[in-house]
Amino acid sequence: MILELPNDQELAMLSQDRHYLAAVANFLEQPYTGDLQQLQAIHDGGPFTEAPENEAVAVGTGLGDLLAGELGMTWVRVTDELGVDLALRYPETQILLFPRSMLLKRMGERVELEPFFARLCAEVRRLV
Repeated sequence: MILELPNDQELAMLSQDRHYLAAVANFLEQPYTGDLQQLQAIHDGGPFTEAPENEAVAVGTGLGDLLAGELGMTWVRVTDELGVDLALRYPETQILLFPRSMLLKRMGERVELEPFFARLCAEVRRLV
């Protein structure tokens, strides 16, 4: 497994996800805050486009940004035998979270983001 900083294209994808979330918040007539309650409203209210997979990934990016802020994690590019994906890494460890993939794999389910977020934070804190 190789861990690197995201490249320019991947950083642009994360930025695009954030812009999408802000646009949906605007559509819902809310200022964009990116907090868990707003991400939940976006997650529950969709799909807003003909690409619900991209919407799930965008909510995962928003969730990842909150996890990064709460836990001091950073976005990294992970390359392994399965391919390349973006993840959050806890500093100077091999602890990785894949919030974009987590939400994508739960498409069609109603994910309660607040308890999901709390469980992820608790697990990372337990491991460090």
